Amino acid sequence: MTWKVAKNEKIKYIIRTALFSSTLLFTVLTSSAQNIDGIKFQTGLSFDQIKKKAKTENKYIFVDTYTTWCIPCKKMEEEIFPLKRAGDFFNSNFINYKVQIDRKQNDPDFIKKAYNDASFIEKTYSISSYPTYLVLNADGILLHQVIGASESVEEFINKMQKALDPVTQGSNLVKEFDNGRRDSSFLKLMIEYGSKSDTKNRASYVQAYLKTQENLLTAQNIRYILQSVASSRDVGYDILINHPKEVIAAANERWRNYVIDEVIFNDHILPLLRKEGKKEILAGGMYAYKGEIINNVNWILIKELLEEKFKDRSDVLLINAKINYYRWSNDWKNINIALLNYVNENNSLDLSLINTTAQYFISFCKESENLNYAIKWAEVLKKSNQKNFTDTYNELAKTIHKVHNK
Repeated sequence: MTWKVAKNEKIKYIIRTALFSSTLLFTVLTSSAQNIDGIKFQTGLSFDQIKKKAKTENKYIFVDTYTTWCIPCKKMEEEIFPLKRAGDFFNSNFINYKVQIDRKQNDPDFIKKAYNDASFIEKTYSISSYPTYLVLNADGILLHQVIGASESVEEFINKMQKALDPVTQGSNLVKEFDNGRRDSSFLKLMIEYGSKSDTKNRASYVQAYLKTQENLLTAQNIRYILQSVASSRDVGYDILINHPKEVIAAANERWRNYVIDEVIFNDHILPLLRKEGKKEILAGGMYAYKGEIINNVNWILIKELLEEKFKDRSDVLLINAKINYYRWSNDWKNINIALLNYVNENNSLDLSLINTTAQYFISFCKESENLNYAIKWAEVLKKSNQKNFTDTYNELAKTIHKVHNK
């Protein structure tokens, strides 16, 4: 399992880790002094000096990019990096370097001196999820990367060992893929690499693999379809539509519905909400919607379109579209209105969608009036008697109480 945090989750993690930030800074400051057996990170050196040192010692460069608000980063700092097994592997193979990407007023001097290098590394290597671990050659060329924390030192070393083998090194794999290599065994390697190191492009690797398969109805291939389909033009979409029993047997109905709904949104609804609207996959499994937001959306037209083409799912598709649209501008009032109408007008509700939206309110809405409104439609979570839903409802109630008492 891998833990990672994307940039647009930052606010959530700031809230959850405020009590730990000083501890993290203390750990960073004292790691060189206290970490006798673990990874020895170079401090006080610029990125250029790190590259010169790597060239002199004929080693690769291992770069830990982290933020002070990232819980998985803290886990690695405290539980993995200090271990002797980690030290033995990394100290013998790499010049180890860490950079703090965010900036805080109370950062120590050596962190502040590295601000420019941190910005350069973030932009040059397109860092958008934390932690991200880079392996560079002495010229600063990216050879391999791993996104997310590991549960054990063995898992972490296994991931990083691939950077030392030309056969599994990320830069070589990507080069072969870009040059047209498409045998299925190689594409399986690409899928594995995409899962751990190149999440932004993993779906394209999976799609390439699916094109080599004669039978798309195997359980594994069905799961690959669910993981990679984003458009009705993608390989395997027809399987989701025409073979529901096989898909549900290999995965589950909820996953199937989610992917189909996403495809419908991307292909049919998004162009009506954003000019030249497009869903862009980012690193770390995150995504963003591109295109200028259209004002005065014709919701009646969208509703009629959905009822004509996708009658069985039209209600949930419409409310999902409205929530997405209003979230782009943090329009809490219209999200509340849309959800309350949805709850009052439908007997069959998508509780997962309601639950996700309630969690969004918990994390980002600080307006007392809109939080009080939200508790009305969130009442269905409480009535569900499903623990994950009732926990969200209770957390929303606590958030309202906290906001009232400020």
